[in-house]
Amino acid sequence: MDNREFGCFLVGVGVGVGFGILGATQPGKQVRKRLKAKAEETGEYLKERGAALGNSAANLVGRVKASAPERRLDQEALQRMDGEGGADRAAV
Repeated sequence: MDNREFGCFLVGVGVGVGFGILGATQPGKQVRKRLKAKAEETGEYLKERGAALGNSAANLVGRVKASAPERRLDQEALQRMDGEGGADRAAV
């Protein structure tokens, strides 16, 4: 499931919960209490997912930075080969 699908899923869950709570036959005080609990639960979930996303992004940035010198060296080697006429042979 990609991020867009997951976001649509969360919106659907939120709308469903909202209609379910509003359509329930409970006193207003109980409904507000349930809404508050669900909002806190959702907030905690979003914090956890945000932290996980931040960690994933940091990991990806670290991997890209680690591979940058290798890519630079590969590019320099190709430029040297091109100057020597070796790039055509390397492509074959």
